[in-house]
Amino acid sequence: MALRARYTINPDKVYRIVMRTLNTSASALEVLGPPLTGTDLRAYVMSGGGLKLKNFKPMLGSRRCFLLFPIHGAERKGLVSVEVKKKKGKVTV
Repeated sequence: MALRARYTINPDKVYRIVMRTLNTSASALEVLGPPLTGTDLRAYVMSGGGLKLKNFKPMLGSRRCFLLFPIHGAERKGLVSVEVKKKKGKVTV
């Protein structure tokens, strides 16, 4: 279980991180209008994470998740596209 948690990416967790980031971003709130809300419609693609050789040593590649979902605020609508990379157990947006 610990290895799986370290090397997999949960798209729902990524969605929550991105929504929190957008709702605290002054520029996104200025353009779209507060409050920002997403929908249940989400598309994501997982890639990477396979075994590769580096200097003749087997290593695991980093996992990637491409997430796409619509968002709307009080004034406008938009589309969010995010690439998330998980390397050494940490998620980078």
